[in-house]
Amino acid sequence: MTISTIFLLIIIIYIINGSYQKQNDLTKEIIITKAKALFEAMKYTRKWNSSMGGIYVKDGINPDVKPNPYLKNNYIKSKNNKTLIYINPAFMTRQISDLTKEADFSYKITSLNPINPNNLPTEFEKRALKYLSLNLKEAYYYEFIDNKLNFIGGLKIENSCLECHSEYKIGEIRGGISVNIDISDEIIKMDDIKGSKNLLYIIIITIILILLIRLYMFLNRINADKKKQENILIQQSKMASMGEMIGVIAHQWKQPLNALSLINYDIKDAYEFRDLNEEYMNKSIEKSNFQIEFMSKTIDDFRNFFKPSKEKKTFSAKSAILDILNILNSQFKKSDIEIKIETKENNDKIYGFENEFKQAVLNILNNAKDTILSQKKKKLLDSGVIEILIEKNDLNLNIKFIDNGGGIPDDIIKNLFTPYITTKGNEGTGIGLYISKIIISNISGKIRAYNLKNGACFEITLPFIK
Repeated sequence: MTISTIFLLIIIIYIINGSYQKQNDLTKEIIITKAKALFEAMKYTRKWNSSMGGIYVKDGINPDVKPNPYLKNNYIKSKNNKTLIYINPAFMTRQISDLTKEADFSYKITSLNPINPNNLPTEFEKRALKYLSLNLKEAYYYEFIDNKLNFIGGLKIENSCLECHSEYKIGEIRGGISVNIDISDEIIKMDDIKGSKNLLYIIIITIILILLIRLYMFLNRINADKKKQENILIQQSKMASMGEMIGVIAHQWKQPLNALSLINYDIKDAYEFRDLNEEYMNKSIEKSNFQIEFMSKTIDDFRNFFKPSKEKKTFSAKSAILDILNILNSQFKKSDIEIKIETKENNDKIYGFENEFKQAVLNILNNAKDTILSQKKKKLLDSGVIEILIEKNDLNLNIKFIDNGGGIPDDIIKNLFTPYITTKGNEGTGIGLYISKIIISNISGKIRAYNLKNGACFEITLPFIK
C-alpha cells in the first residue's frame, strides 16, 4: 500500500509539472500570437498607406506632427494656402507607436541602415534583422527578455519601396517592425501558479518522505523480527543438539571417572598395605586433578557452546573448529570416523559471533557424520574420513569440509540450504544446514556445497581480518 501510494504521488507530481509547463508554454504562445497580430495589423495599415501613395494631414492639428526632414516633398500647399504634411508608411508607424506608449505594447520601425537615426536598431533588433536577412523564409523573430516579449517582423522590399530605398533589391529585408509587449501581469500570474505548484510539491514530497520513513521503519521492524526469529531458531537448533551432546559428554566422562575410581581403590590398597605416604598421596591427588580438569574443561566447552553470543569479536577459525572437535572427538572415534584438519595459514582470524560459527561447523560435521554412517550401514563404506582444510586468497578465508560419504543427490543439492530440505528422510528436520547458511551470512560470508569423487565438500568463504 505504501509503495503504491508513493508511486501515485510521483505520478501526480509528474502530471502537475507537465500541466504547469503546458500552461507556461500556452501563455507564451498567446503572447507571441498577440505580437504577430499587432505586427500584421501594422503591416496592412502601412500597405494601405503605401497603396494610397501616402496621405496628407493638416498642419497644426497635432503639434507633434511636423514635416519629416528625411522625406522629399514632405509637405504641400492647398489651394487655400493651407500646409498639408506628407505621411508615408514609416512616418505613420512612428506616429502610431507614439500613441501606444501608455498601452502594454509599443511599435518601432527599424533598419540596419536607417535613413532616420531615430530608427537605429537595439542589440536585439540587430540580431533579429541579421537572422531574418539570412533566413528569408522566416517571417518573425522573438526573444523573451526580462519582463517583455521582444518581437520583430521583417519588411521585404516591394516596388513602392524603391523610391526611398533604391540600394535594395525586391524581396530583400530592408528592416522590420519591432513589437514590444509588457508581460509583467502574465509573469505575476505564472509566478502565482508556480508558487502554488511548489507548495503542492512541498506537501507531496513531505508526504512521500513520511511514507518512506514509515516504510523504512516497517522494513527495519521486519528485519529485526526476522533477525530475532533467526536467533531463536539458532538457539533452538543448539537446544535440539543438547541431548546428543549430553550423550557425548557422558561418553567423554566415562574414562576419567573410571580413572578416578581406580585412583581411589589404589589409595585404599596403599593404605591397607601401609604404602600410603605424603609423596604417594600427592601423586594420587595430581592424577585426580588432571582427570577432574579434563572433565571440567569438557563441561566448560559444553556450557560456552550453548551460551548465545551477544556481540561480534575477532577469533581464530581453527581454534573455534578445534573447540567443537574436542567435544565431538570421542563420538567420532566411536563411529570410526577420522577427522583431519590442515591449515596453510598463520592468520585465520575472522570477525563475527564465535559460538554461532561453532554451531554452523557442528551442523556441517554432524551432517557429514550421518552421511558416512548411512553409507557404512549400507555396507558401502568401511571407515569414514572428514578433512578440514583452511586456506586463504587475497581477500577471503576458505574453510572446506570434505567427506567420503558418497556425495549428495543431484535433486537435493541445489536446494540443500532451503528450510526443511534433508538427505536423511524422516530422521532429519532440514533445519541444520539452513541455520548454518543464516549464521555464515550474518558474518558476511557464503556457504556452498558440491560433490567430489568420493563424497561432498562444504565450503565456507569468509572475509579474514588482516
